[in-house]
Amino acid sequence: MALFDPERERIVIRVVYDGPGHAGKTTNLARLCRAFAAWRRSDMVSPNTLGERTQYFDWLEVEGGLLASYPIRAQLLTVPGQRELTVRRRFVIEHADVVVFVADSRPEALAESKAFYAELCEQLAGFPEPVPIVVQANKQDLPGAMKPPAFAKALSQGTRAPDQVVGSVASTDKGVKQTLTVALKLGSDQLRKRLGGQKVHALAGVVGDAAGTYAALEHHEAELARARLGERLEPPRPQPSLPSTHIWPPVTGRALLGELEQVELRRQATSDDEVLLASPSWRLSTGRDRCYDGDDAGLLAMWQLTRRKVALAGWLPEPSVVALQPDPAGTGMWLWTLEPALPRLAAELSPSAAPERRRAALNHYAEILTGALALAETRNLIVDLEPSSYALQADDGDRERVRYVGPTLAAGHALEGVVARVFATLEQHAGDAVAQADFIETLLLGLRRVPLDWDRRVALQNEFLAAASRDAGAERVRDAVVVTLSKPARE
Repeated sequence: MALFDPERERIVIRVVYDGPGHAGKTTNLARLCRAFAAWRRSDMVSPNTLGERTQYFDWLEVEGGLLASYPIRAQLLTVPGQRELTVRRRFVIEHADVVVFVADSRPEALAESKAFYAELCEQLAGFPEPVPIVVQANKQDLPGAMKPPAFAKALSQGTRAPDQVVGSVASTDKGVKQTLTVALKLGSDQLRKRLGGQKVHALAGVVGDAAGTYAALEHHEAELARARLGERLEPPRPQPSLPSTHIWPPVTGRALLGELEQVELRRQATSDDEVLLASPSWRLSTGRDRCYDGDDAGLLAMWQLTRRKVALAGWLPEPSVVALQPDPAGTGMWLWTLEPALPRLAAELSPSAAPERRRAALNHYAEILTGALALAETRNLIVDLEPSSYALQADDGDRERVRYVGPTLAAGHALEGVVARVFATLEQHAGDAVAQADFIETLLLGLRRVPLDWDRRVALQNEFLAAASRDAGAERVRDAVVVTLSKPARE
């Protein structure tokens, strides 16, 4: 519910945009982001979403007027509209002060909108205090669109009527700001009733942000999975008889799963939330967070994972397989990944490794750091930077290629930790001047070519400038990197 932020002395109201998929929820936030000056809003973020439909929520904060002489900061969130993500939708709605229900106002879309709206009203009925609803009758420009009052009446037939209705064409900005204005007025009025004669300081509390909300949602899903699956995971192995829709790539994947039936795979010691079956040649893995409640949710997760694996391009181990296996016991759909067992880069970087191998591995790691920056910038993909998340695989010409075998494949463009990794690597290999020199040379070459836009180059430059240097050598590296980043990227 609404809170008072004593640190910034402002009132925070959360407006949740609900509704079916493709109704225009994300479009509303994108248009608002463009409409508000940068100093009156945050950046719009969509956690762990890689060019696809909203997977968790979209988030935007904007200034929203005054209440009791204090500024209002409106946190605007959308819900995912896919049916298979209902758990996430309900979680986001659970923290709403006002709900904007965005719907396609054409008659052919009414049935789906009514089902979503009835679920919303049922959930809000269990709240301790009333939550206002604004219906946004969107897509008014399309043929056959119902007039907003008639649409709202048909939408709410048999359930709670909305507090307000606004017609809109969100794709052209029409009605977008008006909808938010109405929502904030209703939220402010409800907050005044809640306060009674108290001062706003009575609402003081910890104000959430996008990162915290995403973490809380992931924790919520993990707890639900733990309750459904129990403490010890016993997932069924993926079978070659799976339908083609459940294996990627379908032909070579099915063949490899068939070969794997003849291979003895032993369960390795991992955390309680992971399952790793391994042989000298293969690694087959899944986990608690990869068990989905239903085929639709599993297929959506499989599509998302395979899309991100494809984005790895040359970093993808060969071969790689993804399979979605139903559990006959009814626990859900298990998403498995199959990869070859490859030597990890971390072992090549250890002090016990031969000097030539260690120096070659350091060159690989410098390429990894700049390659990870390029992945984030050009493909909106975030990977781990730990050396243990990378392996070496010989290609057809016996040349060693870097492969990514880490657990993280997240969406995002802000890769963190590169600067810390550079200085930690230099410190770790301080006794090998030749290896350090090769690492620095490869790093600088990569930074000259990595296609960062100017703002990101400046931000990375500032990170290096702010980094604490332990010796003169580190300072020289820092200065060389700063000079390199001050120039445009080369082809």
